[in-house]
Amino acid sequence: MKSTLLALFFLPLCSQIDGQTSKITYGLEYSPNFTSNTNPSSTIVNTNGGFRLAHNLFLKGGYKVATDLYVTAGVGFFTTREFVSFELDGHEGINKIESDRFHSYMVAPVGIKYAMGSFFISPEIGIGWNTGNSSKDHFYYSDGSQIEGSSDDDNNLQDVNEITYPVFLSFGNEIKMKNCSVILGVKGYYSLNSIGNKYFNSGHYYGFGIVGGVQF
Repeated sequence: MKSTLLALFFLPLCSQIDGQTSKITYGLEYSPNFTSNTNPSSTIVNTNGGFRLAHNLFLKGGYKVATDLYVTAGVGFFTTREFVSFELDGHEGINKIESDRFHSYMVAPVGIKYAMGSFFISPEIGIGWNTGNSSKDHFYYSDGSQIEGSSDDDNNLQDVNEITYPVFLSFGNEIKMKNCSVILGVKGYYSLNSIGNKYFNSGHYYGFGIVGGVQF
């Protein structure tokens, strides 16, 4: 269903006739995805929050170096999330704190794209810079009351690594049109370094989802 909606969004940008054969390509890719991290839980800290929705958006360029093979590079906006639950057992009147943390990056990936007919596969590696962090917190008190709060600054997430090194793998179909191509596929990613280390190691983020785009 999501792939169909993406196709309906990108198809009006192109007229369906013939494919293009330029050695240089450029375009836009968007991927809604589900993200988590590898941080193990402990007796005090629980990180088993499951997957959470995240997004990434990239401007991509490619140069044809051989038949059906392109070298690719891009730049874009990338987000990931982590869930943390602290069990305090009534310390200072608080039983538990749940924190949903958001991390944003500007990422520049490079890689290759290999086509087999309309099917393609594209591995990439990138470097990214942390551009912002925020959190939504839920406090559970011993008297049964609850309070929710949020933070849009970096004070409580100041130990997030400034640099990230994600690897990506995409595969799917490229639908040729007269003036462009529509991209529909699946995309996964994993960070080679951890998110950071505030009170514990945050682990490595990873995720997967659909990818859609338009290429000229």
